[in-house]
Amino acid sequence: MYFKLLCKCIENYFNFVMNSKNVIFVVSLRIHSKELPMNDRKYKIKRLLFRHLKKEHAFWSYDPKSVTFVRMTDDFLIEKTLYHLDWEDIKRLFEIYPKAQIKKVWKNKLCPLGQYFGRMNVLYASVFFDIKNPERYIRIQRNKHIKNQINVDQRINPTGKANI
Repeated sequence: MYFKLLCKCIENYFNFVMNSKNVIFVVSLRIHSKELPMNDRKYKIKRLLFRHLKKEHAFWSYDPKSVTFVRMTDDFLIEKTLYHLDWEDIKRLFEIYPKAQIKKVWKNKLCPLGQYFGRMNVLYASVFFDIKNPERYIRIQRNKHIKNQINVDQRINPTGKANI
């Protein structure tokens, strides 16, 4: 993706004019790719969402040097956008990511938050993911998450005794 973006930058910004023996030659690098406009659009939207997240102070608990646009994974961007940003920004997520990927992040990261994020989860489930009974679905996902956490704890300490 970065290579294609670099090529696009070269195409846009490094068109230059060379003077040689009073003849002007326009040298232009052309990149022929059908994927480039979407990747360029995706890059711009991701950049916009990152700026909006920074404006909303979504990374307050992270080291400022560790949270950069380049280091941000897609799942992290989706999670923070669903958690901190507004309706228009969330709709932008659906323009650049598949619905299944957004739903997976929502299900794994935001559904387990329970009542803290309850009303928003119901809204996301019914509006964005077309879930018929959102309260039931969220409760099931939350219970799965809790059972998974219990299983992880039992694998770490099978005796059930606290390690002090």
